[in-house]
Amino acid sequence: MAKKGKEEDKKVVGRKKVKKTKKEVKKDISKGTKLRETIKGDIKKQLKSVEKKLKDPKTKEEFKKIVEKTEKGLKTFGAKILELAEVVKEDTVYGAKIGSLKLKVMDLESKRMKKLRALGETVYKLVQEKKLDYPEVNDLYKQILVIEEDICKYQAEIKVTGKKFKKVNF
Repeated sequence: MAKKGKEEDKKVVGRKKVKKTKKEVKKDISKGTKLRETIKGDIKKQLKSVEKKLKDPKTKEEFKKIVEKTEKGLKTFGAKILELAEVVKEDTVYGAKIGSLKLKVMDLESKRMKKLRALGETVYKLVQEKKLDYPEVNDLYKQILVIEEDICKYQAEIKVTGKKFKKVNF
C-alpha cells in the first residue's frame, strides 16, 4: 500500500505541475495581449501625430515642394533619357552608314590593287619583251629582276636545307 500512496502522490504532484504550467501560459498570453495592445496604442498615437502633421499647412507646403521638385527632376531626367536615346539612335544610324561606306571603300581599294597588279604585270611583260621603253619603268624592271634573283637564291637554299630533314617535304 505504501507503493500505491507514493504513486498517487506523484500523480497529484504531476497534475499540480501541469496546472502551474497552464497558469503560466495564461499569464504569458495575457502579457502578450497587453504588449499587443500597447503596440497598437503606440501605432495609433504615431498615426494621429502624422495626421496632425499632414493637416498642418506648413507640412502640406513642404510636401507640395517635395512633390514639385520630384516631378521637375523626373521631367528633366525623362528629357535627358529621351535626348540620350535620340543620340544613341543617330549614332547607330550614322555608325552603320559609315561602316557600310568604309566597306565599299575597302572593296574598291581591293579592286584597284588588283587592277594595278594586272597593269604592273602587263607593263613588266612589255618591258621584258622590249616592247615598252621608258627610263622610270626600266629602272623599276631592273629592281624587280634583282628581287627575283634573291627569291631564286632563297628557294634554292630552302631545297638544300629541306633535304636535310627526313620528314619535311619542301
